[in-house]
Amino acid sequence: MKICLSKPQLHRAIDYIESHLDQEITLTDIAKVLGMSQYYFCRLFRQSMGVSPYKYVIHQRIERAKQLLRQPQKMSIAAISLECGFANQSALSKHFRSLTGTTPNTYRKRL
Repeated sequence: MKICLSKPQLHRAIDYIESHLDQEITLTDIAKVLGMSQYYFCRLFRQSMGVSPYKYVIHQRIERAKQLLRQPQKMSIAAISLECGFANQSALSKHFRSLTGTTPNTYRKRL
């Protein structure tokens, strides 16, 4: 039998992640919101979502970056990287390329 997070727990975890994407997010922080150990949270999250919490956070940060790259006010890629919780533009570019196959700048130009 596969043990997963309950729907309310999963929604709380996802809401926490979404509202803190621009900050450092730790397993401890999310687990604390749900009142469980980080090990147990990580295990249940992976079983519920099919990916680790880390991969989920990275994916959500890249989705936020895509939204910001599509906006007409043209934030700099460095500003977008900080807004999405990446330490710097290089970290954004590395993860962006691995998930989309292109760089943020190329993605913006193709829009």
